[in-house]
Amino acid sequence: MEPDLQSEEYVDVVNEHDELIRSMPLLEVRRIGPEVLAQNGEYLRGVCAFIKNGKGQLWIPRRCKYKKVLPLALDMSISGFVSAGETYDQALAREAMEETNIDVQRMPVKHLGLLRPRDGINFFTNVYEVASDEEPEYNSQEFCESYWLHPQELLDMLSKEQSVKNVFVVAVKKFYHPV
Repeated sequence: MEPDLQSEEYVDVVNEHDELIRSMPLLEVRRIGPEVLAQNGEYLRGVCAFIKNGKGQLWIPRRCKYKKVLPLALDMSISGFVSAGETYDQALAREAMEETNIDVQRMPVKHLGLLRPRDGINFFTNVYEVASDEEPEYNSQEFCESYWLHPQELLDMLSKEQSVKNVFVVAVKKFYHPV
């Protein structure tokens, strides 16, 4: 039976080569946890982006306290799962609009690279950089405050955070670690 993509959000599950195995409901993924999938050699696809201004600062939001996963944690400027049948670029455009009201098709976007499970995360995640000097009009259901931080300031803050997405730390270190 084909998934009904209209009534419930589905995500693609892929193998260690980022090849499609199957699709499954996102609610089911959240129930069992991406870590369990990864233990079985199954992974999800995700996207994240950092909004970077002309001063070299990254726009970093704080998740709202009502989030089920990592409430009040610092987060990437834009992040989310790739929905079933979606490309990484389509997922970036959707997540950017949902979370920050940014149309990335009208802005300079740079693909920084792909993080893989061998990088110490449970996903295949394409990482992007969006150039903008403007404070995003973020979704207040997602975020409660934000900061413009230089990469080293961000790494310092992340080292003091009690909880943070592992992919966030890996992405900052890989793509923004000061030389």
